Amino acid sequence: MATDRPIDSPGLASSDRCTVFFIVTGFGPFRGVSDNPTTTITKNLKAYLSRTNKKGSEKTDVDSADEKTPPNAGPSHKRPSKNRVIGYEDWEEISSNTSTSVFETSAACVKSGMDDIMCEVAKAQKGHSFVFLHLGVNYKGKQFQIERCAYNDASFRIADEAGYQPKKECVIDDSGREQKVPFGQKYTTTLNVNRLCRDMAEKCGFQDSVMVSGDAGRFVCNYVYCYSLDKASIFNSSHTSPNEKEVAPVIHSIFLHVPPLEVEGIERQMEFVKHLMGSIWLQLAN
Repeated sequence: MATDRPIDSPGLASSDRCTVFFIVTGFGPFRGVSDNPTTTITKNLKAYLSRTNKKGSEKTDVDSADEKTPPNAGPSHKRPSKNRVIGYEDWEEISSNTSTSVFETSAACVKSGMDDIMCEVAKAQKGHSFVFLHLGVNYKGKQFQIERCAYNDASFRIADEAGYQPKKECVIDDSGREQKVPFGQKYTTTLNVNRLCRDMAEKCGFQDSVMVSGDAGRFVCNYVYCYSLDKASIFNSSHTSPNEKEVAPVIHSIFLHVPPLEVEGIERQMEFVKHLMGSIWLQLAN
């Protein structure tokens, strides 16, 4: 199966106010990585966030001074109040509006899993924001890497878990589209990754452990990110009319590469993902 569990978003179609929903995905093992930390993170994330709720208010803030909205950001991209704090009720909301999926490390599973997720998102009431937070491991990594972009380029160095090993193939099937998607086209997230990186370094205690990356590789990590960014772009364009910009659903997609467990232990990785979600929430929440 593509997903570890179905999207769990109670009240998704009935809420009267804008809410940020997180859909977090991780990967299973692949050649050379028998213990993928993103599997553990994704499977335990809801419980971890719930424990945060029980601890009471945790100060997570963002200074929005001297920041510009990304040029391709959607209508729900809002600058937060300076030094806004995430409190108990905010963490409770983030936890209850988070869903998780674990994908087999294969292109086929990525496509089927993301297509299923998009079907669920399409049913949502207008006015909400959705964040696809994709997690993958860089088995040679020394830091957490917040990926800025993905490329329409599937050139796998090894076969994926389904035995597929493309070379210089497109991730995006543009058949039937008026506007073609050329091989190698760059897709960029609508979230402000520079701000996210700064928040994680300066506000959340990861000073020397986080960086912004402009290259997610060309394996399944780039594949899911490219596919997700393309889906988000199409959905946002087709569900936003000039008179509905403030109420249309907006999907944001972002990818985080975590280092191997011998570099950062699982508790530290869980903490990073939690605070990254908090920083994203502050960018988008009303």
